[in-house]
Amino acid sequence: MISRSMVVLARLPGGCTTVEMTTPVPKKRLAPTPYTTEQIREAIPRETRLVFRLERNGESTVLHVMAFVDADADAVVTESVISQAGDPIGDVGRSEATWVEL
Repeated sequence: MISRSMVVLARLPGGCTTVEMTTPVPKKRLAPTPYTTEQIREAIPRETRLVFRLERNGESTVLHVMAFVDADADAVVTESVISQAGDPIGDVGRSEATWVEL
């Protein structure tokens, strides 16, 4: 079974907040996305970093780090990198998406 751990770090006026969750990765999507575009945009301010910990039985743990580096009312720019044992695997990817696409 594949499981996913997510650590969300958000910089807020009073300091940083960290939330960690571990869930099994379903083979099929079971339900529609539960959040509206507006809720997603409000919940992910600029400088938010999402860290996904990917584990498979018998394999090394891999981290996928996704940083929200710029955002406006319509779109967001993200940078992502995959790392193993603290070392990047490949280059940092940079992409832009609308809030609807997220």
